[in-house]
Amino acid sequence: MPSARRRSTLPLVFVPWLTYVAVTVVAPALNGAAAAEAYADHAVITLGVSGAIFMLWLAASRMRPGPGRRRPPSGSRSGTA
Repeated sequence: MPSARRRSTLPLVFVPWLTYVAVTVVAPALNGAAAAEAYADHAVITLGVSGAIFMLWLAASRMRPGPGRRRPPSGSRSGTA
């Protein structure tokens, strides 16, 4: 009987970003950098900029057609007679 695997609730696209956040924000915090004044600025800027770029990338990837889907020709108008 094949075992039923539970699908991960975290899409794989998040893995590189979460790895980046872990290396640039979490690891320094665990090593004591959170006590420094500049760490909060570093964390806010790192999370804000990388999060914004990540969200823009996700939005752009949803706009392009996937495999098997075609874009309509640029001169056509759908819904007009």
